[in-house]
Amino acid sequence: MAYFQDEKEVYQYLGGVFQLCFKDAALAEEFGRVGITIRLNYTEPESSIWVNFGTGQVDFGTSTMPVDAEMSMTADTGHKFWLGKLNATTAMAKGQMRAKGPVPKILKLLPIAKKVFPLYRQLLEDAGRADLVAAA
Repeated sequence: MAYFQDEKEVYQYLGGVFQLCFKDAALAEEFGRVGITIRLNYTEPESSIWVNFGTGQVDFGTSTMPVDAEMSMTADTGHKFWLGKLNATTAMAKGQMRAKGPVPKILKLLPIAKKVFPLYRQLLEDAGRADLVAAA
């Protein structure tokens, strides 16, 4: 069974973590230096999150935001990644995550993303979703 019931939960948690990142000035600055715009395409449930790391804009569902790259995976894979329980490079090699676009630029986000893992865990805990923390 999937961790998320519907796309609303994907946006609340997997999208919400980006919104938290951009509220943190230091993280926003680090992500901004990479300056890439990514569309995250999730399945199970179907959902899309658009993230402009240069401006901090985050859109859910559909957007007119032009993107440099796309990442595709199940929402469960995204959840495991943000909990720090999935190595993105290994997941890409195994086909669990698929990247389209400038992969070297995408990979520059990974060291910064590791700093976000505690924010994601806290987001889930603050929402009363210890079940999601324990499930992965």
